[in-house]
Amino acid sequence: MQKENVVLIDFGDLPSLACLSMYSRRAEVRLWHPLVDTPASRMRTRQVRAHKEMFGCANLVEVPFTPSPGQDQPCIQHLDQTRLIQMALSEVVHQSAGTLVWPCHVGPVVDQVERVVEKAFLLQQVAVLDAGFDPMDDALGIHIRTPVMDLDDVALLDLGMVNGMPLDAFWPCQHGQETPCNLCSGCQQWQQAFQARRLDWPWMLAPADDQVGNPA
Repeated sequence: MQKENVVLIDFGDLPSLACLSMYSRRAEVRLWHPLVDTPASRMRTRQVRAHKEMFGCANLVEVPFTPSPGQDQPCIQHLDQTRLIQMALSEVVHQSAGTLVWPCHVGPVVDQVERVVEKAFLLQQVAVLDAGFDPMDDALGIHIRTPVMDLDDVALLDLGMVNGMPLDAFWPCQHGQETPCNLCSGCQQWQQAFQARRLDWPWMLAPADDQVGNPA
């Protein structure tokens, strides 16, 4: 049986968890996580570390990452996003892995999906050339997979559920208190997906004093 030979970027969010749930041999999957020093990011890091233990992944590499002002994982955009993918590709080469799984999730928006596909292809080609591989030999190359990029939120939740994903094993909130605020756009986005499937939201409402939380 062929090994998975995969490095998966894990942001501690639902798209990352859904991507991880797709692999049946998770002990062969290597997690790669950008460490961002903000309260919300520290909560996502906690989830990523739990993923390694929960799913028995091969290893977890944590790399310090400083986003541009106003940016934060998993909503890293433009040049920050490119820089992050290039850092993760370096780990793919270092581990002699053939595939990087990028849990980019833009939904069924055609122009955004096309942009992700184009960026993934270009970064993949640069990584292949930098590693000294023949870009014409697909068997020896490096591949970037974006398996959940075009799913809507409910379909993403369905994917994780079908593959046995624990429904509380991600961090939905843009704030960094112990309990998700249930008020920010991140919480509301995934609450709507849970409601569409008539699923209980895994987190209770935070106390009133904690509602504002700490900025991400």
